[in-house]
Amino acid sequence: MVRVLFLTLLISASAQAQELYLKDGLLKASATITPSDMLASEQNNFYISGFLEYHMTKKTSFRGETFMFVDGKVPEGLRPINGGMHTFFSAQYHSSKNNFDYSLGAGPGLSVMRVLDGDPDWIYIVSPYKTKYIPSFIVQTGVSYYVGKYFHFFANISYVATPATHLYMGDKNRINNLDEVMVSAGLGFQLPTKK
Repeated sequence: MVRVLFLTLLISASAQAQELYLKDGLLKASATITPSDMLASEQNNFYISGFLEYHMTKKTSFRGETFMFVDGKVPEGLRPINGGMHTFFSAQYHSSKNNFDYSLGAGPGLSVMRVLDGDPDWIYIVSPYKTKYIPSFIVQTGVSYYVGKYFHFFANISYVATPATHLYMGDKNRINNLDEVMVSAGLGFQLPTKK
């Protein structure tokens, strides 16, 4: 009896594993915590990020993604970034094998950031942060593994290019950009919109 039950479960699991979940018309979404490392300064940031992605075909999709700034850490001194968000709209190319989906994408965006800006002699006396609207660009690669009709696991690495010249770091040095490398991973959700 135990053997029959075990065999039935094994056959059911293998049949489920062979079903492919990446299809045309798939709508995906998720939210997660995303750490980042700034390339022009020693600040490490944490964001809450979320995406919404629609697969036109198995190989192409469009993705909207937002990163909301939560906190940033520096060894000493003032932080170059003290708030804000990045929002992007990108096109993604996919290559899949079984239920693994590898993606590469890029697209434009807008960063609304509270950054250090001002006369370095006055930076510690007045509020040093100003809100800047900065055109940005994202390049992203990632992998997803579909574990069922409605769930998948994902991991992404993103390079966010944010050119912002003449920003002070608090020690009279200027930085030329707010570029970051971001890593996000977690559980995603999907909904097939076509049969």
